[in-house]
Amino acid sequence: LQNQYVRLQNQLKKVSFFNKLIIFSIVVLFSILFYLSIPALYDYERVQKQLKLQLLNEFNLNFNVSNKIQYKILPYPHFEIIDSVLYTDSKENQKLGDIKNLKIFISSLNLINQENIKLKNIKIVNSLFYLNQNSKKYLKDYFKKANFDKKIFIKKNKFFLKRKNEIISIFPIKNLILKYNKEKFENEIIINGKAFN
Repeated sequence: LQNQYVRLQNQLKKVSFFNKLIIFSIVVLFSILFYLSIPALYDYERVQKQLKLQLLNEFNLNFNVSNKIQYKILPYPHFEIIDSVLYTDSKENQKLGDIKNLKIFISSLNLINQENIKLKNIKIVNSLFYLNQNSKKYLKDYFKKANFDKKIFIKKNKFFLKRKNEIISIFPIKNLILKYNKEKFENEIIINGKAFN
């Protein structure tokens, strides 16, 4: 038994530093992937309510968050939500947009506790927004009061300008970024798109 133990020790000594480094790297990589995968085990019914509340509190956006939620690790940890609705106020009587794809990026710190999810940025993709006199006033107030420390990205969306039930203009927006400029101490909107009358 002692001879076998000595042989095992000798074999371990022969393992090169490079091999040890590879083994260590694989263990670290799998540990990180396991940690980042923890939100996939969350109770998604609670996640749905929690994200709705946090979007309202942190971004001042009133979403009716769909239950079609998936958690994805790449490119950064985020929840992807399909087919939600955005309203102008908490009464949910004025629809602002049909949100086909909402990505909510979260902090990778403290993923073990579902109650402590921290939102970083949001991205709205392939969605339709409806603008009229009421929503115009809401958006004007929103841009004045909102704090864009956390960025809002809007990609490949269409904005419909309506008068009563008639569409008078269409704005396909390729990119729209809402962010806070720390040098100028003001909110900024960067838009790349077209307007059709």
